[in-house]
Amino acid sequence: MSGHLFFLVGFCFLLAHEMDAVKLREWKMLPVLSKMGEEAGYRMFALLHVPLYALLLRGLFEDGDVDFT
Repeated sequence: MSGHLFFLVGFCFLLAHEMDAVKLREWKMLPVLSKMGEEAGYRMFALLHVPLYALLLRGLFEDGDVDFT
């Protein structure tokens, strides 16, 4: 995995962008979430990022280079 430095840097920028999206209340741009209240929209937007991050990390480590056990 160390040979993929540019990919990892890009991946980190993607994660940072998604965290910044929460700070900037970007859920207000999404049709369903924009109709929710402030707190509910924030919670749902953050909750939707959990499976997104899980899928991205699974894809990153799927080749077996990292053992989490």
